Amino acid sequence: MTLGLYYLAIGDSLTVGVGAPWRYSFVNRYRWLTQQHFKKPVFLVNAGMKGARTIDVLAGLQSDPRIRHLVRNADIITITAGGNDLLYAAEKFRFDRRIQDFHDALVQCHLHYRQILITIERIKAERPNRYIIRSVDLYNPIFQLPEADAIVRQFNHNILALQGPLFRVADVFPLFKGKERELLSFDRIHPNAWGYRLMADQVYHLGYSPLF
Repeated sequence: MTLGLYYLAIGDSLTVGVGAPWRYSFVNRYRWLTQQHFKKPVFLVNAGMKGARTIDVLAGLQSDPRIRHLVRNADIITITAGGNDLLYAAEKFRFDRRIQDFHDALVQCHLHYRQILITIERIKAERPNRYIIRSVDLYNPIFQLPEADAIVRQFNHNILALQGPLFRVADVFPLFKGKERELLSFDRIHPNAWGYRLMADQVYHLGYSPLF
């Protein structure tokens, strides 16, 4: 009988918890909620990277022995990725005004995200055990840009389409829509403590099937 659950958080600055004190971060609150749910310890490793794009998350899974070892043994994995891809595309768009910059980013995000899930599945096959993968879709981190709303919606559509028995995505976009100034931190990009709490609660409400 396992004494606890192993939780690996991978992704970008949302996984790191930028914008709020650590105790109020998305990852830490989800760990706490999971611990309360199962009434057993949840051992967390936060492998988030500030500024990481989907290609960076994928590269870590493919080539970093430590990350692969952690994936192999994790019961729960959360992913946050894609926001930086769109932020980079927004910077290009502001310079050249080419909407194609966003569409190129969407294509690459979808391909990378799909490969992230495939890579995790292959790693987990080396040590068969029950596990789940959870994620959140994107709120609009560039809500000041009128063109961005449709792009973020398309990104979310693409990611939600990847859901399966082990991978589920919490839909936080409508909860942030129109409330960005309340739920984002001083940088107007990352969530504040309330924003992270909202994200973690939505992921928690996805449940833990088929883990238990």
